Amino acid sequence: WDHKLIRQLIDKADILIAHNASYDAYMLSLIYPEINEKSWRCTYQQWPWPKTTGRKLSNAAELLKIPIEMSHRALSDVNVLKQCLFASNGNEVCGSVRLKGA
Repeated sequence: WDHKLIRQLIDKADILIAHNASYDAYMLSLIYPEINEKSWRCTYQQWPWPKTTGRKLSNAAELLKIPIEMSHRALSDVNVLKQCLFASNGNEVCGSVRLKGA
């Protein structure tokens, strides 16, 4: 892991978005305690979920017709969440998140 790069990204972020943000915030704070100072948004809690679906990320992806390559894998989940956020606002997604060297 490139901890210096990750800390720079955290520092630059105005808000952090995650599906089940409380879990991600806790896990990340074990390595990056400064993350506790950031403002978080949680798609699990704050998404306008239709009453006919569950709150799993895969449910949102299915509703928005977004394919999932591998669920419960960090990078894949980030890309699916990003696509869901853009699609739910009527915007197109420009590429996927990639890790350096991946």
